[in-house]
Amino acid sequence: MSGPEPDYAALLAALLTPYGHPVARRERERALTLLMRDHAGRARSELLEAVRSRPASPQVPGILEVLPFFGGDEQVPVLESLLAGEDPDIAGYAGTALGRLPGPAAETALRQALASPSARVAAAAADGAGVRADTGLCEPLRARLADSDPELRYHVVHALLALGCLDRAQRESLAATEPDPGVRDLLGW
Repeated sequence: MSGPEPDYAALLAALLTPYGHPVARRERERALTLLMRDHAGRARSELLEAVRSRPASPQVPGILEVLPFFGGDEQVPVLESLLAGEDPDIAGYAGTALGRLPGPAAETALRQALASPSARVAAAAADGAGVRADTGLCEPLRARLADSDPELRYHVVHALLALGCLDRAQRESLAATEPDPGVRDLLGW
């Protein structure tokens, strides 16, 4: 016998709780499951609207972590705008959210962002590519290895390693010419 189901507002509050205690995390997971099962369309719409209307809100990172679970191509333009926005942290969350979002529209947006002239946008897209688990993104990532920005190269190498796109010889070769010690360390040399 189970108790009454929590109302929608309580589920949404549990989903977006900032607390990391194990009990709060379990409640967050339960809320996500129930929202996806019983209120997916409503939750997706309201979470997207919260991001659109207050992109600088402290809740945006938490929303971007769960938003891809609700699916929907209507997320792509919102995530793209956050990728290109002023806040580099939010751009990183948006890139990861794009990577988690299934479908060709999200993949196309990631590929376009990887080709961006902005190193920050491309770095956030590299984070998304790394979580997407699609080796078809290896070539667009490799194309950014020659970029002058060491932070971008770090994110690109991280994604390439996560996707299994670099074998030992390729890592050695990259490390031999990499000027940045952080990127060299990531390559394992």
